[in-house]
Amino acid sequence: WLRDGGCTYPGCTAPARWTDAHHLIHWADGGPTDLTNAALLCARHHTIVHTRRLHGHLDTQPPDNGPPHVVWDLTPGSYDHALTILPRAG
Repeated sequence: WLRDGGCTYPGCTAPARWTDAHHLIHWADGGPTDLTNAALLCARHHTIVHTRRLHGHLDTQPPDNGPPHVVWDLTPGSYDHALTILPRAG
């Protein structure tokens, strides 16, 4: 709640209390269950992320030296592409 402040989907203003945690790399694909692999999403955007198979990642070193934040690739299928280039856990 503190890091994300609410739904992390671009342009969404849903507050944290209206969101659920989402695994950025799904646990079934080897993603850990920890804060660096989580993002808050409202129900609408959680459905969109899964339906369109969108990839998000935590930017821990933003170019503006701001706090870490989640960045989404809104290209349909970007999650599947990311799985082919990300190191495998385990």
